[in-house]
Amino acid sequence: MFKEQMNKIKSLVIKEKQQDVEVKKDKRKIENLVAFLIILIVTLIAINMILKGKRK
Repeated sequence: MFKEQMNKIKSLVIKEKQQDVEVKKDKRKIENLVAFLIILIVTLIAINMILKGKRK
């Protein structure tokens, strides 16, 4: 009886840890996407300014 309860508690703790890891991975992916988009936008603006130049 005691072993069964301990196993249930262990399984709950393991599930919580796995969920925390998954949430951290998801947050990390979102952070990487946001950083990539910012770099992409800055790059596009810089290329546009360079190619546009001064026209008379």
